[in-house]
Amino acid sequence: MYQVHHHDCRTYPWPAEIDVIATDPPWADREAYLWLAEMAVEHLVENGLLIVQCGVPHLIDRANIFIAAGLSYCWTMNITYESKQQSTFGAGFINVWRPVLVFAKGKIKQRTMFYDTVTVLQSDGLIKQHHPWEQPLKPWIYWMEHLSAPGDLIADPFAGSATNGCAVKMLGDGRKYLGTEIDTDHCRAARQRLADVAA
Repeated sequence: MYQVHHHDCRTYPWPAEIDVIATDPPWADREAYLWLAEMAVEHLVENGLLIVQCGVPHLIDRANIFIAAGLSYCWTMNITYESKQQSTFGAGFINVWRPVLVFAKGKIKQRTMFYDTVTVLQSDGLIKQHHPWEQPLKPWIYWMEHLSAPGDLIADPFAGSATNGCAVKMLGDGRKYLGTEIDTDHCRAARQRLADVAA
């Protein structure tokens, strides 16, 4: 099952037991992170993981939202860009990395060792073909391999172009992906992108 539903994530009937939530909410939308924290507490299985991107300026606030909701902080991973074309972001810093927060519901499970940083090279192709905020696929294939297990259900409430769904489908092993995307055009593009990926 690899599905993207055209739906507002806040009113979608999410399954009672989700193994992993991997998502990328609109970074400036604090309400989206507050909702996501509640959703994760309600729907993640015991020891289930929330893997969520956020902007560097919002890192502490977003982490505190998940901690206040009762989730256990595991780690901060990051996507690093070999070469970033964006201008400086606040206080004169040139931002070349993207934080990815990892939280658990309940106790944190022991896992095999893996890198918390994935560098995206120019040669990986950084063109956003499917969505204005499309994220690179390479880190998510790597992290989903280590942070999900065969047969897991991975949910993505802010699916965008279904980058996480493509990673899940490429890994296979019975992993399932369920995403929601509120924008009609983006949902259509996400579905097509997911359909084009070989399992």
